[in-house]
Amino acid sequence: MEIASIRTGTSGENFRIKTDVNRTELRSAAFRAAVGLLQSARDPEHLSTHVFRLLQVVDGTPLARSSFEALALDSHHIKIAAERYQPAWPEAEQRRRMPPDSLGACLQRRFDAEGLTDLPPSSNQGDQSWQYLAERLRRTHDLHHLILGVPDSTAGEMVTASFYACRYRNAGAVAVVGAWMTHGLLQPEDHDLIWRALRFGITLAQDWHQPLLAVRWEENWERSVPAWRDLLGLTPFLESSPFPKERDAWLATSPIPAA
Repeated sequence: MEIASIRTGTSGENFRIKTDVNRTELRSAAFRAAVGLLQSARDPEHLSTHVFRLLQVVDGTPLARSSFEALALDSHHIKIAAERYQPAWPEAEQRRRMPPDSLGACLQRRFDAEGLTDLPPSSNQGDQSWQYLAERLRRTHDLHHLILGVPDSTAGEMVTASFYACRYRNAGAVAVVGAWMTHGLLQPEDHDLIWRALRFGITLAQDWHQPLLAVRWEENWERSVPAWRDLLGLTPFLESSPFPKERDAWLATSPIPAA
């Protein structure tokens, strides 16, 4: 058995992680993760398949669990985790009928244009606070894209991944950042935007002091996206976004972005 002591959590708590290491299993897991990373980097158009293979390995590690355990002890997240706050979302048709620039209407407009639907509850969701926060992150990921004004693209995913990696010390996000950096090496035309996206995500994580996972979006689906950004103190940061056209792309007054 190997024992590792790491510093993690938004408050910098120290955790000791015990891991039973079977070398054969470790080599197999490392191989699967490496294949998933390289396939994600080479073929981001089929992201869900490749990243699933990568995250299936990474998210099952003690390190991945420890980051969410630390997050569950952070003062910003204790209350929402203790409540297991996860109200049912309005149905798609209900969101379409909301005020045109509302959070609900803009999210549904994006879903309709990109062929997306609400994520179903995870089949692996447990009853611990850290498991709730892991599910909350998965469940609200598309909302984060909308609020941060970043597209559903390799560079757009780099913003969210680098934010999660830096702010939450999320092991899966670190792996995705590595995949997108590798993609930039393989596709020189994407290299500059990917690195600017990385810088933007890190800037948000370090300078925008908003506990994103603790935001209760479900309390006001009808609040406009610009009003949500103002409330969260996000608007000034979007001035330096590498995706200026995406910021208002899903408002009713904007043309729907090309797929």
